[in-house]
Amino acid sequence: MSITYVIPGTSLLDQLSEPTTDGLPDENATDNCVAASFAEGLHILLGGNWDGDEVKDAVYGQGYVGVQSAARYVLYATNHGVALSPHNDTQAGLINTIHAQIHQNHPVIVTMPSNWGTAPANPVSPGISTHVGIAVGDGAGYIRVMNPWHGFYQDQPDAWWQARLCYGQVWPMQKVSVNVSGVPTGWTDANGVLTATPAPDGKQYTCVRGMRLQVMTENHDPADVPVCEELNVNEVEFGNTSIGAGVVQYFLKSGQKSWAANFNGGNVFETWNGREMLAMRNLLAADVPAAQVQSLQAQLNSANALVAQLQAQIAKLQQTPPTQPLSSQQQADLAAMAALRSALG
Repeated sequence: MSITYVIPGTSLLDQLSEPTTDGLPDENATDNCVAASFAEGLHILLGGNWDGDEVKDAVYGQGYVGVQSAARYVLYATNHGVALSPHNDTQAGLINTIHAQIHQNHPVIVTMPSNWGTAPANPVSPGISTHVGIAVGDGAGYIRVMNPWHGFYQDQPDAWWQARLCYGQVWPMQKVSVNVSGVPTGWTDANGVLTATPAPDGKQYTCVRGMRLQVMTENHDPADVPVCEELNVNEVEFGNTSIGAGVVQYFLKSGQKSWAANFNGGNVFETWNGREMLAMRNLLAADVPAAQVQSLQAQLNSANALVAQLQAQIAKLQQTPPTQPLSSQQQADLAAMAALRSALG
């Protein structure tokens, strides 16, 4: 058997030695299989030159080193007119999906064991290191995957792939029309950094990675500027442990935008700000009861009154010096008040 159909425009891409668009060294070459496969999918669907380092820097940030997830590339794909979405099925169903997608000229991102020569005991939950390639061709009972590890075509029977497709999931890519609003009026975008017009505090904050892509694809209000840079938090939403840790950024009008690795397909989402504000208010109320706040305010008022009284005494003594020598106690009191005045500025 042999490969009889290949999606037009398909080429080989080597994640270990690809040129980089930014001219900087590829700092993540050994872990760039997702990015390189995704980049080849963009090349097939859109034409032009794409490299794994380029798309990895855009989504994960320049200098990021580590493994990646196809889910993180969904918004980037959308921003470039490409639909990228997971398809979950049985192992046999995944094989059928790959064949069908290829004949619609849709490349398909697939996951296999890093040691692809050995099939895992359970491919749906392999429990071992995995690797990613992109299916680009087929034949009767065969599938061709562009494997970016040194860049080669991996032609194997359906049964071979069925035993190795990991996690019960594949990711087809399809060119679609897209409505992208682009850079909000007055903002600037350069080298993967979107810079807003000044916030009320006079500073210009930036949006990067998923926050940048979200702003550029949502017809964003130019006046809805970020009021801080991204913040890494242990809880994206207070009390919502199902989302967990992630990244948040606050905007002047719309409030909080959030990202969490295991939520919403790895895309930025609008936090339910009403629920967030209520949770914060409840936390504050629990930490500092109203009665305690009133007691502290009363103590502060008393302290301020005492300071004012001491300052008046000091001023009076300075304006009307005593005619008789001061006692040792008076001298000590005056010295204490002078020291207090000095401390108060």
